[in-house]
Amino acid sequence: MQHDATTTETDDMLERTPVDRNDPRYCNLCATLHPETIAELDARLRKERVHRMRPKLKRLIIAPHCDDEALGCGGLIAKYPEQCAVVVLAEPDEIRLKEFEEAKAILGYKDAYFLGIDDGYVGADMTALVGLLDCLMAQVQPDEVYLPYPSMRRDHIAGYEAGVRASRLSMSEGHWFTPSVFVYDVAAYDLDLYPTDLRWNTFESLDERCIDAKAEATAQYASQQVLTPHPANSIKKQAEAVGAARQVLWAEQYAMVRMVRS
Repeated sequence: MQHDATTTETDDMLERTPVDRNDPRYCNLCATLHPETIAELDARLRKERVHRMRPKLKRLIIAPHCDDEALGCGGLIAKYPEQCAVVVLAEPDEIRLKEFEEAKAILGYKDAYFLGIDDGYVGADMTALVGLLDCLMAQVQPDEVYLPYPSMRRDHIAGYEAGVRASRLSMSEGHWFTPSVFVYDVAAYDLDLYPTDLRWNTFESLDERCIDAKAEATAQYASQQVLTPHPANSIKKQAEAVGAARQVLWAEQYAMVRMVRS
């Protein structure tokens, strides 16, 4: 009994230990201190709710050649590297593949796919090309797909047309319907083979880290660079001009083909 009384007395002493009621962790309801303040608890729970409600967006960039991904979407990729994957249609040579890997490391994304089609003949078998993209999209299941603008380069035209067809609504079992489709600008060609209804109507704002990463990634393609004045040599200036018209410091421009918002 004496032992029990001692224990009770010790417990009572612990219970009577003074608590600082001004401590932000003090809870009036429980009359005790919690590990987190109410504000910290609310912030943590809010972050967890947002994470549960907003699954990671997946974006697939279709690049006719190694360097198109950096020229057209380098800022977007640097801004959301964990959301982006790139598929290259034309088989690169050893030098260009090395440049691609260096640019990829700078932009910080993980997943890249190669279809291995002969350079200059990407659209030689359009049915096969669409089929390859169908299979890849079913595997990746992107929320957004980015296609090259159909400029004078026939590989770019093939990439655009195949990407649009692969993004179709299909009754085939297992086909992936990409909710949103955008076309990106590769400012290396100032003439179009045929007119389109595409308009630069979507703009991705970039901070200095993203635009610098795009410029650095593009610079890795030394085998594709020219010494004369060329759009590829003024990445940051172009982004500044696009951004200034939209009241941001830097931006990339895209043409929206379709967008389904969830």
